[in-house]
Amino acid sequence: GITARAASTLCCCVSAWTRQPSFHRPQALPSAAQEALRDRVFYETSGGGLTLSGGEPLLQPEFTAELLRAAKAQGLHRSVETSGFAPWRRVEPLVGLVDLFLYDYKETDPELHNEYVGVPNALILENLRELHARGSTIALRCPIIPGCNDREDHFAGIAALAREMPDLAAWSGRKRRPRTTWPSSASRSPTMPGSVSCLALICGLAAGWLA
Repeated sequence: GITARAASTLCCCVSAWTRQPSFHRPQALPSAAQEALRDRVFYETSGGGLTLSGGEPLLQPEFTAELLRAAKAQGLHRSVETSGFAPWRRVEPLVGLVDLFLYDYKETDPELHNEYVGVPNALILENLRELHARGSTIALRCPIIPGCNDREDHFAGIAALAREMPDLAAWSGRKRRPRTTWPSSASRSPTMPGSVSCLALICGLAAGWLA
């Protein structure tokens, strides 16, 4: 498929079975849309499409919306990878243009979210709930960082979101390498031993198997 990455200007990264990728090449809207359509035959045979990534596509809402609109007019599947941290006025215009939101959820505890990410998570959760209420297709993506957010209370928070928003298309837990240092937190609970334990615990909580 095509991945269009948002940076200071939007860049297209081409990835198809028979072509080499071209990374971080600034594109104006017409050329970006043309680039996205070059491999249409691959999308039609493989089920691929256009994914806007980043950076953060919501930092360039007009460009993002126009590129999605052009792709929709050509019948391409359209996904957006986002942190969800943006005013709703930037998110709302995309609702009818995006087939799948790949939505990051990094930390349940508001104070730890602010400590680790640099912003609170309230706006992220507000946008997630509004997208869900409007019937958007959302895959919740939860990077699990050893020594940081691999805690039972965070897994319980993910499970609570799954129960609250049963129409989430999917969620995934991705274990990442630990950072060399993390801000200390006296309230941090013991960490889980591995990805399987993380996912098993979340599944159990979501299904109501655990109290």
